Amino acid sequence: MSAPAQSNKLLRRAYVIALSLIAICSIASFAFLHASIDSMSNDAETLNISGKQRSLSQHAAHLIEDAHLAPSRAERQFSVDELEKVVREFAAVHKALIVGDAALGLAGKPSPAIRKMLFEPPVSADKLVSIFLGRVETVMEDLRAGRSDPRAARVLSELARVDITGAYNDIVAQYQREASDRVWRSKVIHFSILLITLALLAAEARFIFLPAVRSIETQTRRIQLSKAELDHAATHDALTGIANRRHALDTLQSSIDDVGEKGGNVAVLHLDLDGFKAVNDTLGHVAGDEALIQMAERLCSAVREADT
Repeated sequence: MSAPAQSNKLLRRAYVIALSLIAICSIASFAFLHASIDSMSNDAETLNISGKQRSLSQHAAHLIEDAHLAPSRAERQFSVDELEKVVREFAAVHKALIVGDAALGLAGKPSPAIRKMLFEPPVSADKLVSIFLGRVETVMEDLRAGRSDPRAARVLSELARVDITGAYNDIVAQYQREASDRVWRSKVIHFSILLITLALLAAEARFIFLPAVRSIETQTRRIQLSKAELDHAATHDALTGIANRRHALDTLQSSIDDVGEKGGNVAVLHLDLDGFKAVNDTLGHVAGDEALIQMAERLCSAVREADT
């Protein structure tokens, strides 16, 4: 394989590799962007629902107090029914935050930091929720039976209003920190992919496109030079370098046509070399060729450059 062919083969291979790497970066960027959007959507849903838990715990505390302070049995029953709905929703969401729930858009699988807040001191949110749910069931049974324990109601209300709300404040703050960290990491990764892609493009331009352009320019110049040499060989005598018969006749015809259209004159110089045959016969063809070359050089120096 010739050197130019080998060079072209290497350029094509490098070009394919570079384009493949850029395609991989583009696909990776798209896939990561898609995953980032899903992650941010899940973070937003998690923050929204975990933040709602604080409102539910506050609402439960108010309903407990309202049920104990209700002036009539009907109003007490209404408060208890509402409390049961709130507690059921609160318990379902708390479980979903831990194990996940597709209907709520929660993936579950909390981070180690969140799990520590849920199951370990000093927060122990899951333990507080379990205590609250157990006690609130007892309180609701007592209220339905017409029994009322204001002290137990105050303690339970305080547990919901202060302890559970405080625990979820810490959990929500941790969710927010983790979401912010993920956004920051996503930006860093996206920026890194962008830099890698730009570096690949710059390398491709430097080591593939630029050599390819130079190779094309070199080959184009060679082709143009070869064409010029072929054109010259087809229209000029190989020995003397002056126009051959065909070129001279074509030029003469073109000049006559121009004179016919635009007017003017055409001159034809006919030369006969006296004694050339004797030189050629006595001194040989080499001497004859040299005589022709000298004649052509003198003739070209005596006429205009535009003359043929």
